[in-house]
Amino acid sequence: LESGTPEIIGGIGVHPEGDHYELGYWLTPHAWGRGYATEAGRQMVQIARYALGLKRLSAGHFADNPASGRVLTKLGFTPTGRVEPQHC
Repeated sequence: LESGTPEIIGGIGVHPEGDHYELGYWLTPHAWGRGYATEAGRQMVQIARYALGLKRLSAGHFADNPASGRVLTKLGFTPTGRVEPQHC
């Protein structure tokens, strides 16, 4: 904590999306580039796999956010090359 006051810098979770589950996350811009998404993502993938027993997990990122795509690659997700409309 730089200021000494706790603050929320992001969120992460797994939610049902049709016939599968999807990993989603966000970070406030001042927290970008510090490894928080990768660290939290690794833990959430473990929770999904071992605590929730999920066999398949999907995730995506906005085309204008390639850094998020790199996080997903670090987490073991495989790019599909598909571009699909998403809601935000």
